[in-house]
Amino acid sequence: MKFNYYILFFLALFTLGGNTIYGQIKLGENIDQISEYALLEIESADKGLLVARMTTAQRDAAFNQDTPVGLMIYNMDANELQYFRFEVDAAGKATNHKVWEAATDDVAVSSGDTFPSSPSAGNLFYDESEDVLYAWNSLQTAWLAVGGANTSGTINNEFLTYTNSDGSTATLDLSTVANTDNQSLALTTTQLSISNGNSVDLSPAISAYLATVSPSLTSASNTDSQTLTVSDTLLSISDGNSVDLTSLVNAILATSTSTSSGLSTATTGATGPPGAPGAPGAPGAAGADGAGFLVGTGVPGSTVASPTFYVDDATGDEYYNVGGGSTWTLLPSSDNQQLTAS
Repeated sequence: MKFNYYILFFLALFTLGGNTIYGQIKLGENIDQISEYALLEIESADKGLLVARMTTAQRDAAFNQDTPVGLMIYNMDANELQYFRFEVDAAGKATNHKVWEAATDDVAVSSGDTFPSSPSAGNLFYDESEDVLYAWNSLQTAWLAVGGANTSGTINNEFLTYTNSDGSTATLDLSTVANTDNQSLALTTTQLSISNGNSVDLSPAISAYLATVSPSLTSASNTDSQTLTVSDTLLSISDGNSVDLTSLVNAILATSTSTSSGLSTATTGATGPPGAPGAPGAPGAAGADGAGFLVGTGVPGSTVASPTFYVDDATGDEYYNVGGGSTWTLLPSSDNQQLTAS
């Protein structure tokens, strides 16, 4: 009864004094101790504040856009405290339109088989009939399945077109979600930079990588001394590999013998005067006696000591032996001519 007496007391003060009385009101326990910042304070260790309870339909029938912001109710359909506030657009600015907001966490989570009627950006709803979790997209004013469940979509440039669970189609402008301007990367020595942005020195990263390849590579500009050597047609580099230049040399030689190769040739000058006679050469060694020229029938097989020609008088084939053995070489012939000896 003590609680009701205090209420009656303060109501009497307001009734008698009209609008000229101003003061602070505390209800409940320790009424002589009130915060200097409170116009109305309620204190109790075993009682709470009970606000108006109603369904969503009752709330919408009772209040409209003329209702002041800050009004609070308990929505029995959503099982949450709700307050009336100005809606915020995609740019974060308050509009003149008012909406109901859950007076709980920033991200409200509810469940059931019917979507909440007044969701806020980021609210989550678990559809028990579909076994799917949805999130409210305030930009498109639609519930989107988390993870893409029960939805399909296509992207054209920066627009995402998707199908809602109810079969309706919606389009999301991705340019409002993230900055997708065209930027270019450039590399100068070891400096990596991005247009309209900053630069990064890649030297430490390159040095670290080179050090894992070889302990002697400790900097990004390590240019150790190496030597090139040529052996015949084999080009080699110290501490490295070798390249066989045979095919290149053959190609150069082939073009040098072609009249259509395009290689420049030196112009031949006028013939100079005859040179002075040279000194007589030393006498040459005496040659071995040769067998000379042989004729027979069939392939030769005899052994000769000196160079010898042989003619098969039956076929006209010609053979040559350099001497010192029985190896005879068939000489090429371009016509059918016969050699005879007399």
